[in-house]
Amino acid sequence: MAQIIVTGANGQLGRSLQVCKQLQDVRYLSHNDLDICDGTAIRQLLNEEKPSWLINCAAYTAVDAAETNTTLAYAINGRAVQTLADSCLESDTHLLHISTDYVFSGEGNRPHTENAVVHPEGVYAKSKRMGEVAVLNSAAGLVLRTSWLYSYYERNFFRTILKKCLEGAPLRVVSDQIGTPTWAGNLARAICQIVSNNQRLTGVYHFSDLGTCSWFDFACYIRKVAGTSNEIIPIHTSEWQATAPRPQFSVLDSAWTRALLHLDAESWLTGVEHCYNSLVQLKEGRYFHEEYK
Repeated sequence: MAQIIVTGANGQLGRSLQVCKQLQDVRYLSHNDLDICDGTAIRQLLNEEKPSWLINCAAYTAVDAAETNTTLAYAINGRAVQTLADSCLESDTHLLHISTDYVFSGEGNRPHTENAVVHPEGVYAKSKRMGEVAVLNSAAGLVLRTSWLYSYYERNFFRTILKKCLEGAPLRVVSDQIGTPTWAGNLARAICQIVSNNQRLTGVYHFSDLGTCSWFDFACYIRKVAGTSNEIIPIHTSEWQATAPRPQFSVLDSAWTRALLHLDAESWLTGVEHCYNSLVQLKEGRYFHEEYK
């Protein structure tokens, strides 16, 4: 029986945890292995295996689609998390639940601390806050918020921009939303350290890479590390015409969490470089050439 269970194992964070390989005795479960909306399956799994930790990486992350797929977003990000929390309490399993900077409205220009007042806007943000509340009210574990998560897996900003850069395509990227890109590899290492130290805490914690930028800045740095010269044009949020609202300023202040849990962090610029270099080296470069060119 595994001492650690990871849900959402096929997502970018779940896959990054598997690559990290710092955890021992782990069972990685994809959606096909475990639907977190299936309360009966969750309770049976935890009662049988009684793991020490459950790391919940499963989430509905399609921000714009959530505006129309409201029921599904709340089911996965909210009600399923409540079931996970209740089931973890019953089996004495500590829950580590991943949340998002989107729970903040984006007003102001100061980084958000762990105890800052939240004001989620849009279905995705509200559903993620619902999951946070479920964990906090149950005291079944901790909520770990992160921001602008990316990797070379799945669909995300880094992957989209890199492919466009390698194709030489011109891009229009929002320049008036400010946050911190966080490489999933760095978040995975932080999670591994928390779990390895068996820091069975409750409450809200923040972890992201360091520094701030706009989506436009992020795209320009991806272009730099890729060595391309395609045009990237800055635009305002009003020109993007997204379905769901986005926070204008969603930088997380993670200093308190990092000091308390002894977590290392690096600049978002370095994170982009490490992500790109890891991609190029993956499978001796075959993955890079097959997937991006």
